[in-house]
Amino acid sequence: MEQTLRQRKTRFEDFRPYELPRSLDALRGRRSGMVTLPVAVFWQAGEKTFDLSNRCDVVTMYEAVVAEATSADQERYLNKGLLIEIWPDLALPIKAARQWEERFPELTGNPRASWKTSA
Repeated sequence: MEQTLRQRKTRFEDFRPYELPRSLDALRGRRSGMVTLPVAVFWQAGEKTFDLSNRCDVVTMYEAVVAEATSADQERYLNKGLLIEIWPDLALPIKAARQWEERFPELTGNPRASWKTSA
């Protein structure tokens, strides 16, 4: 009985729509510098400016933009090369990750990100 109840459980992420860009080539975001996200994209408390030379900042920013942003904002803030590089490290809702990987199979070709270490 408990197993049956667990199987019926509905989660918001199962029905939540996710937007995707037209193509990865449409992603024209910066690869370096500082980026400040609008509250509509990064609504969590705290700093909304991200240093693209800091791996943790990039991962946090890209997780938010992939999962929360409109396709127009994704095209504005994400960079194709950087997205492909860090994709394996992003902690995304399963449905969002699946939709992105189905539309853009090149995201699945990088088993581990090759981040340079900072001195």
